[in-house]
Parts: sequence; C-alpha cells; structure tokens
Amino acid sequence: MFLFLNTTKTNSLQKKVCLCIALLIAFCCFAQQENRYVFTHFSTSNGLASNIVYSIVQDRQGYMWLNTLSGLQRYDGNKFITFRNRPSDPFSVPADYLTGLIEDDKANLWLCSGDKIGIFNKHTMLYENKAVYGNMQEDPYNIMFLAQDATGTAVIYVQHKGVFRYDTLKDQFMPVALFRLPVDWDPIHIKMSADRSEIVFACVPGFAVYNFKTGNINMRGHIMDSIPLLQQLPDEKVIVHIFEKGNNDIWYSTWPLVSGAPFFQYKNFKTGETKKYSLYDEFPGTGYYEIAGSLRQRNGKLWFYGKTFIIEYTGGKKPFQKIDNEYRDEQSIKFDQAIMLYEDNQQNIWVCTDNGVFLFNPGAQSFFSYSLVRPDGSGIKDGPAQTALQLTNGKVLVGGWGTGIYAYDAKFIPIPLPASLNKYREPYSVWDMKQAKDGLVWIGLQGGGIIVYDPQKDNSTIVEDSIFRLKTIRQLDEDEYGNMWFGTQSGQVVQWNKMAANGNVHKGYSTVKKNDSVYINKIYADKRGYVWAGSVSKGLFKYSTTTGRLEDHITTTCPPGHRLWSNNVNDVYRYNDSIILIACGSLDVLNTNTNEITHITTEDGLPSNTVYSLQKDKSGTLWMGLAHGLCRLNLEKKIFFIYDRRDGISYDNFNPAGVVKMQDGRLIYPTDHNVVVFDPSGIKDAPTPPPAVITDFKLANASLLVDSLTAQKKIELPFDNTSITIEFSALNYISQDKLHYHYKLDGLDKDWNETTDLNQAIYTYLPPGDYTFRVRAENSTGTPGKETVLQIVVVPPFYATWWFYALVILAGIAVIYWIDKERINKLLSMQQVRTEIAGNLHEEVNTTLSNINLLSEMAKIKADKDIIRSKEYIDQISDKSRKMMDAMDDMLWSLDPTNDNMERTILRMKEFAEGLQNDHEIFVQMEVGKDVPSIKAGMKVRHELFLIFKEALTQIAKSGNASQCIVNIDKESSKLSLKIYDKAAMLDTTNAEVMHAIADMEKRAAIMNASLDIQTDHTGTSVILQLHV
Repeated sequence: MFLFLNTTKTNSLQKKVCLCIALLIAFCCFAQQENRYVFTHFSTSNGLASNIVYSIVQDRQGYMWLNTLSGLQRYDGNKFITFRNRPSDPFSVPADYLTGLIEDDKANLWLCSGDKIGIFNKHTMLYENKAVYGNMQEDPYNIMFLAQDATGTAVIYVQHKGVFRYDTLKDQFMPVALFRLPVDWDPIHIKMSADRSEIVFACVPGFAVYNFKTGNINMRGHIMDSIPLLQQLPDEKVIVHIFEKGNNDIWYSTWPLVSGAPFFQYKNFKTGETKKYSLYDEFPGTGYYEIAGSLRQRNGKLWFYGKTFIIEYTGGKKPFQKIDNEYRDEQSIKFDQAIMLYEDNQQNIWVCTDNGVFLFNPGAQSFFSYSLVRPDGSGIKDGPAQTALQLTNGKVLVGGWGTGIYAYDAKFIPIPLPASLNKYREPYSVWDMKQAKDGLVWIGLQGGGIIVYDPQKDNSTIVEDSIFRLKTIRQLDEDEYGNMWFGTQSGQVVQWNKMAANGNVHKGYSTVKKNDSVYINKIYADKRGYVWAGSVSKGLFKYSTTTGRLEDHITTTCPPGHRLWSNNVNDVYRYNDSIILIACGSLDVLNTNTNEITHITTEDGLPSNTVYSLQKDKSGTLWMGLAHGLCRLNLEKKIFFIYDRRDGISYDNFNPAGVVKMQDGRLIYPTDHNVVVFDPSGIKDAPTPPPAVITDFKLANASLLVDSLTAQKKIELPFDNTSITIEFSALNYISQDKLHYHYKLDGLDKDWNETTDLNQAIYTYLPPGDYTFRVRAENSTGTPGKETVLQIVVVPPFYATWWFYALVILAGIAVIYWIDKERINKLLSMQQVRTEIAGNLHEEVNTTLSNINLLSEMAKIKADKDIIRSKEYIDQISDKSRKMMDAMDDMLWSLDPTNDNMERTILRMKEFAEGLQNDHEIFVQMEVGKDVPSIKAGMKVRHELFLIFKEALTQIAKSGNASQCIVNIDKESSKLSLKIYDKAAMLDTTNAEVMHAIADMEKRAAIMNASLDIQTDHTGTSVILQLHV
C-alpha cells in the first residue's frame, strides 16, 4: 500500500514536472518574436511576367535573370525585359518555363527545358541551342539537372541515361558516364557537392553518388568508391531534398511516414554529430509544411524555405528564427510557396514565390520592429505603443494605449511582467514612465493615476491625487533634487516635492501651472536648475526647480531672436551646457548664455518641418523623430541624413517626445503600430556607389543592342533620327542605399539633371554635333560614384558638313570668277563689237564720203557742160548720204543699252518693214513666235540678224516685181529661224549690187555661226537663216 501511494505521489510529481516543462517549452516557443524584415515586392503589377517565379540568377555584370512561368526576364533595377519562346524563331528561348538556369564560370548563361539546352547570348539577346549526344526527336531526353563541374563546364543529368558534359570542340554535350538508376531509385532531388566533385541523388531507397574523379555511380549495394556519406548513412531512406553537401558534412531532408515529418537533418562525417528537427515541433500549431530548399549565404547564415515558411538556422536551444509570413503593409511578405532563395553580390536575398519575388537584406537592416506581445502570445501585433523605459536591471517596459504594460528582456524577447505590475494590463493606457535615482519607477496613466513601482521589492502602488483632477498624466520627469514633475492633458504642471513629502508618494503634490485646457507634450528637467514644459499652442514654459516660479514663457510673439518657430512644442532636450534644443516643427536652438533662438528648417536642409522628438546618441549625434522618418543631424556641420521605410522602419510616423535611450546606446521609438529599436553605432554610411551601367539605348523608341553600342568609341546617329532615350542603373538592389542618379549631355545641358522614379534621360532632338553623355550614381550622403561616359555623334546632312561648306565656298569663288570672267568677256565682246561697228562705221563713212567727194567733183565738172549728168551725180550723192545715215542710225541703235534685248530688236525690224512698205510697192507680213522676245542673244548676234533681215527685205523690195513678203521669226528647239519668202520676187543674180548684198549676208551669217540659204527663181525668193541660241 505504501509503495502504491508512493508511486502515485511520484507519478503525480512527474506529471507536474512534465506539465511545468511543457509550459516552459510553450513559453519559449512564444517568447521569441518572428523576425520582421523590410521587403521589396515585385509582381505583375510592376513588371513581372508572372507571379510564379521558379529561379533566379545574377550574371557577372550584375543583371538579375528570372525564370518565371511566362518567360525569362532580365531585371536591371529599373525595369524588366521579357524573353518568350516563339516556335517559328529558333533563336528564341527554348520554353517560357525553364527547368534549369545557371551562369557558369565562363559567364555563359545556360537555359534548359525538357530535352533542350543551350546558351542565351546576353549581348545579342539570342538563344543558341546545343545538341546532346544521342538525343533524338522520336525519343527525346529528359534533362533533370543542370550545373557546372569543378572546371566550370556545364554538366547535365539525363534521366535513365547518365551524366553529360559540354564539349567546346564538338559544340555539344558528350556522355561522361552512362548509367541507369534502378526504377525505384529515380531521384527526387539532385545536388552538386560544394567542391563540384560529386553529384548526389536523393532517392526513396537512399543516397546515390556519382564521382567525377572515378566516373563511378555509388549506392547502397553498389559502393565502388570511398564515400563517407554512404558509409555513415547507409540506411537513410525517403530522402526528399539535399540542402548542401560539403566535404565533411551534409544537410538534407527526409519524409518518412511518421509524425513530425518532414525532417531537417544534419550529419558531420568527421565528428559524427547529427541533428534532426521538425518544424511541427519547433513551431507547433502553425500550419502545414513542405520543404523546398535552402540557401547558405556567403557570411555563413543558413536559410530553409518551403510551403508557407522561411526560417533562419541559428543553432542553440531555439535553432530556428521564422520570418513573419503575413501581409501587414507594402514592406511585408506573404506567400503560399517559397520556391527558391538566392543571394546576389550585395548579400541581398531574392525570394522566388508563387506571389512574385520578394527582396530583402538581413545584414543591411539596422531598424527592427517589435509588437506589443506577451510571453503567452497575447497582445496586439499592430497596436499603439506610447512609451518605453529600460530599467537599471536591463529589463524593458513598454506602455501601450488601452493595453497596459509589456515587459521584454534586452533583446526584446517578451518576458512575464513583474508580479506587482501584472494587473496593469488591459484596459490601462500608459503615457509615460521614468525611473528615479532612488530606483522607483513612476508611470503616468490616463485618468490622472500614477503607478509607483519598486523593482527591488517587486511591489507597486497607485496614486490618485485629486490635484490631477482625473486628467491624463502625459509626461513626467525627475529634477536634480529627486522631485517629480508632471504634465497633464489639461495643461497643468504639478510638482511632487520629495523632501516635503518625506518620500511618501501619496502626498507632497502642488500645482506649478494651472489648467489652461492645452495639454502638455513634454516635461523635461535639464538638471541645471530648470524644468521645461512644452505645450500645444501655448509655447514653452521654463520653471525654476528650486522656487517653482515661471522664469520664461517663450512663444512666437516674443521679441525677435527669442521667439519660437511654432507654439506647438513637441520635445525639449539639452544638447550641451549652453544649448537647449526645442522640437516645434522646426528645430529651434536656444543658446542659454545669450538667450537667443535660431531656427533650423527645411531651408537649411531639414527633411521636413515636422520634428517630434529629440535624442543624442553615445557619439554625440542628434536623432530627430519626424512625421515620416528619422533624421540624423551633425549639428555643428548642419549635415542631415534621413532614414525611412526604405531602411527598414516599418512605421515611420513617430510620437511627440517618444524616444528612449537604452543602456547600450540603442534607441527605442514607440509608434502607433509597434516599437522601433536600433543601434545608432551600427548604422554605417552608404558605400560609394558603383558606376552606373547603360541598360538600354532607344532610338526613336526602338531599343538597340547596348553591348554593341558601348563597345564602340562613339555612337553615330543620323541627323534625321535623333530622338533618344538612355536608361541606366548601378545594378544596386539595396533599398537602404537610396541611390539617385545625375546625368548631363555635354554640348546640350548646362547643368546636371537629377532623375525621378525612372532612371532614364530623354532627348527628343539633337542638332548635328559631338556630345558626351555622363551619368553617375549618388548615395544618400551625396557621395558620387564614378562617371559613366558615352560619346554620341549626330552626323550632319551632307549639306551641313565642312567639306560641303568648303565645296560651296570653292564653287562660289568659281562662280564669282566665272561671272567676273563672263563680265570681262562680255565687256571684251562688246568692246570687240563696238570696235567692229566702229570699224564698219569708219569704213562705211570713209567709203561713202570718198564716193560723195568723187561724185561731187564730177558733178562740179559736169555742172556747166552736162547738167543732166551732173544731176545724176547729185542724186547718187543724195542716195549715198541717206545710206550712210541709215547705217549710222543702225549702228548707234545697236550700241544703245536700252535696246539690249530681243524684244527691242523685233520692234526695230517691224519699224523697218513698215518704212519699206511706204517706199516700195510691197506688203510685208511679219509672224513672230511667242518665245522669240524672251530669247537671250548677244548684241553682236542681234545686230547681225537685223542687218541680214534688212538687206534681204531691201533686195526683195528692189527686185521690182515683189508683191507680198512673208516674214516668220520663230524658235525651234534650240534654234532661232528667220524665214523670208516672196512668191513674186526674183533677184537678179547678174547684178553686181545684188551679188554684193548676198555676199554681205553670207559673211554676216558666218560671223554668227549661222546657216543661210538663199533661193531665187521664177517661183519666188526665199531667205532662210538658222542659228543656235
């Protein structure tokens, strides 16, 4: 009986112990909050071809290549370019969905899908298929695995065929080991070992290993090489994934048909150490899991992922830290299946999921957010925190609005509240907390109550003095004498005098400032004899800690040099012995020595005029909480740095006066949604940005091959197509760096241009000339990276080139020379014509005068003897005188410049014909073509033409039997024709005068290089003259 009772007691005790252990385990499970990182989300709404993304890889240049359900994509930090399969195009990617995507050590981008594998040329954007030996269209291969071996050469595993390696000489994949695994050994997963010396197969019956050095395939029952994995894990079965295989260890996953599966397992071949974990044990009651893979970062961190989860392996008693997979805001992550994790060259982690791609950088995140939760998991994940306080024992208390007090350790792991504070949970609203020098913790509550907590004795009491009139105690602080000061919702300032109360917290309260219905934002004891009370709309009050009297009341209406920027005072902080800082929208700097106030606003570089809180870190740098971010300020140099949601601050609208410095220098910022904690010393300035890369060059909105362009010394554009768009990126994907870009086109832009959201430069028109395009990236501190330069030449049209100008000038000189020469030739010609006319005139006059002289002498002789003969001589003298006058008149008319055109010549001909009709019985009918008056002919031609016309018409008229003479002057092609015809006239060719006239006309025609045809007989007389004009 005794034994039975003893056993019962023992069992009862064991049950109690087990229950305590279970509660402790449950407590530990809830004790650690899920990690909250800041994620950038890519989806179809901002460029992804599909929200289902299977894999991702970064090439040597820094571009990210994504394998989506709807095509291969390249991402440059600015935009996505999509490549899809086109059955009619053999140079398109082999399929929209790829089963393999890697870049080898030779910078070849390999793609595979089904039985197709090849290289995608990243410069030409064309795919080139590579043959696999033995692959036939009627029996296509199934490529299950793509990787690279120790030499950096692509290798593949073909189901039921074996391992093939790419042969560069034969330009195809050649077999290196042909083998067929047993039917029940078909691999579930395949992994290349870390040193690339082995391919490890995860199969249901166990592990299989292909050894590149020996060319052997090893498995249970067929071990040909010394393989520690097979020797130490010979009976492991139902292996579904191999996470990583090192020289001395392996991480893998099994899924036997037992409770808790699937399992994470580890084996060290040297030490024999083994580990086995179940997510259902580590995170009980949190859903269904399937394991998809792992990522080992270069810094050694190990991540696992799969259906509904991403966890970091940290080791120790709590080996995993889980990422919160829940949509809260645009910086959270939510997915059903994490398909792949990939680390780029900046230690960013890219998460491929069924809900797009998420990007985060655990190492670059300096700001951490914590929810108001308790060890049992109760509390609120998204709720308002009003205040925080780190006790001297290192524990942290956080006060929430309507949810009471929460307790954390220094790592912000929730811990149980002290027993005496456990009752101050919901619905208490905690507004401010302060631990006095004597160790007591004063906590201001809504409704005018004060909790006074003694951490040493773990007891607390609540003070409800009527002096507070049930008004919320928003602020409290301790002065240098140990007295407590309180600011209320109604604008009242109350002092608790420790000496007068003899340390009794329930008495000793007095009013320093009466209620004015304007609440107090800040109570600050500067430990220099003053307490400052910042109010809403009433400015700043300064009280003496010894007398309690109001020493100063600073507002916007104070004298210049001693007035506030705004009457809404959010925080007050002593920066040094002589400077008090005031947060009132702007940052006001009060010099206590001179009593002068200066304002620092957006005009001085402040990010915004919304300064809510002030705190100095251990290095002396000032931190300001703003309405939308944190600002770090070097007050002496006026250098500002802004931090916001891009840096990992999940909620960056901070509370007035809401900042607490921890013992290790970290700062706590309560917000309306959580608590933000960060270490200022851990925040490093952004590194110097890398050079910007030209990612796209569009001409008339058509993309050109960038690599081909940038390889040229200069880009030549035609003058009639100069609308260009240049896109660029530093291929930097760390959002915390907050890169922005400046560009300039020398030859067009006078100043640098800064980009907005799109990293591109657009020029709709470029005049002909030489240009230099410059672009550089700058980080948040203004540090520029190296410039990227692009030479652009707009080729001018031929008529705007220097050689064309030279030809035009030479042609102009030639034309001027020719014109001048023609002018001189014309002058010489005219001079020659005038000389000839003058010579003819001289000859005519001389001959006529000689004849007249001779005839006059003969008439004189015959005057007395033969009067009739004398009269004949006188008639001849008269006739010759008239002819001489006509000849002189013709010559003078030709010399007159006003007659220097064909129209005047035709008019002269008509005048002559009319005169001839009056002297002879002849009718002259003239027909002139419409183009004749506009003919350009020289003076000599016109003169000779007129004289031939005159002579021909005269001889026809003198023939004696002329009746009707038809004259036709016309232009036929390039010839001028003069046709004279009289059907009744017949010239006497035996008459010397007639023959002389015909000879004279022929002579004149020869002078003009004209053809002259004179026909006369009983049918009439015709004169035809033709000359080129």
